[in-house]
Amino acid sequence: HLLFWNHEERQYDFSRNSDQLTVINESTVPVKVRITARVSGMGDAVLSQNEDFSEINGCAVYLALTDDEGNELPLTEDGEVSMEVEMQKVPDGAYTWLYNDRTDQYEYGYVAKEGIEFDKYSFGLHGECNTSDAWGKVAVAPKVTVTWNVESVMPGEENTQDRETYDTLFADLSEQMLERLPLDKRRYAERVSLWRDRVHFAYQNAPLGFGHAVYQAREFTQGEPVLLLLGDMIYQSARETNCCRQIMDAYMECGQTMVGLQEVPLSNVVHYGILAGQWVDEEQALLQVSEMSEKPTTAYAQEQLGVSDANGEMHFFATFGQYILPPVVFEELEHLIREDRQDGGEIQLTAALESVRARDGLVGILIQGTSYDIGQPDTYRRTVAEYGLCAVPSVETYDEPERNH
Repeated sequence: HLLFWNHEERQYDFSRNSDQLTVINESTVPVKVRITARVSGMGDAVLSQNEDFSEINGCAVYLALTDDEGNELPLTEDGEVSMEVEMQKVPDGAYTWLYNDRTDQYEYGYVAKEGIEFDKYSFGLHGECNTSDAWGKVAVAPKVTVTWNVESVMPGEENTQDRETYDTLFADLSEQMLERLPLDKRRYAERVSLWRDRVHFAYQNAPLGFGHAVYQAREFTQGEPVLLLLGDMIYQSARETNCCRQIMDAYMECGQTMVGLQEVPLSNVVHYGILAGQWVDEEQALLQVSEMSEKPTTAYAQEQLGVSDANGEMHFFATFGQYILPPVVFEELEHLIREDRQDGGEIQLTAALESVRARDGLVGILIQGTSYDIGQPDTYRRTVAEYGLCAVPSVETYDEPERNH
């Protein structure tokens, strides 16, 4: 027998089998699990490919990965072996939108229902060694390291379903339909058709957070600053210059990483990323950021995150949902991903921005406008009611972009 550590009994155990580790897929997408076992410290001992040691002189060990599906893969002569399995997503109906009285928001969460079971997969080690007298003459302590990686099974770049759906939604109108439209609507339809071909898709193949998702666009940016807009937000300017142009003009003036800002009441800071700092212009539109805090408590925000105006009154500013990200931000995101520096199990954009702020500086711009949230049912309903009262800008107000970015 081999000597395995038994985690339940908290002691070593002479056994042929190690503890079983279990992966449970509670996500809404299927996942691929890859398990790898590596052995080191074998010394002069031989790693056998089976449990028949009759033709081996000296010390010999057999080690294999096993799982609850009956698979057994021995470690190869180079001391390593891997196995993969695909796990099913949660059954339909396992998650739904639930109202949270504490936050006064809807949240997507698990609902316990009879008959709903998560897919599980268990694996471990099986081992044997021979009874050679040579074991008494050597001092080796083979160490087996077992690692596992879980990735979502999502469409890759070669999957054209999203592109086909997009093309269908933005297909050219028929000549008959165009002739029925007023002139201004006809021009708008023509402009939509032109924009259709400017859309590129970058897939996040694992749910590793907002920062990880943003990083997928690095190749698309071609090493240039990029305007990041959140997909669950709609923006409306309070002036002739649209919200995007406001933050882009500010970047051209400052040349630093930019974050759009909006003022929020102190009672709402717990729902936002809050930024504090000092105004750098007389209009109090540009803020040199000194601190970023993700969903702080009201007490902490009141003490540490207030920004004073010319009259000494304190205000609080949250992210507006628009960013200008130069290449240095993507470099920081790459570092976070390589070092696997996660916060709450995710790669956060805030962490990359904080690193850039500490080294190169970060500027916030108070956007003259409103950002509408369409990411949850209650905020979507509010957006439809409020945004629908606003006049839609004419097609002539949209500038033709110089690049596809």
